[in-house]
Amino acid sequence: AGQIAFVDTPGLHRGARRALNRSLNRAVHAAITEVDLIAHVIEAGRWTDEDAAVYAAITGERLPRVLVINKIDRQRDKSKLLPFVAKLTQDHHYDAVLYASALRGQGLDELRVQLLQRLPE
Repeated sequence: AGQIAFVDTPGLHRGARRALNRSLNRAVHAAITEVDLIAHVIEAGRWTDEDAAVYAAITGERLPRVLVINKIDRQRDKSKLLPFVAKLTQDHHYDAVLYASALRGQGLDELRVQLLQRLPE
């Protein structure tokens, strides 16, 4: 067994001309330098501009990267999820792809196991 401390960042913000957005973006980049693993959480079936910005920010980092596809319970047509993930992982490198529904608790045990396996001792 091990211990995981989660750091939930505010996400990357556009409009870096505004002081608040610049400050939030600095917080994200500072957090990346302090962690041992990146769990990039996205919504099932959606890849937003913010998701792309987060991926761009973590691309140069030499850390394990896990893509967590959340809200799988809200994906009505599950057959569309596999082609979505196939395309996503073809264009973006992640060490693992995990599926979860935080609301319903689905996939969270496997998420913990996979994160612990990728963390340093």
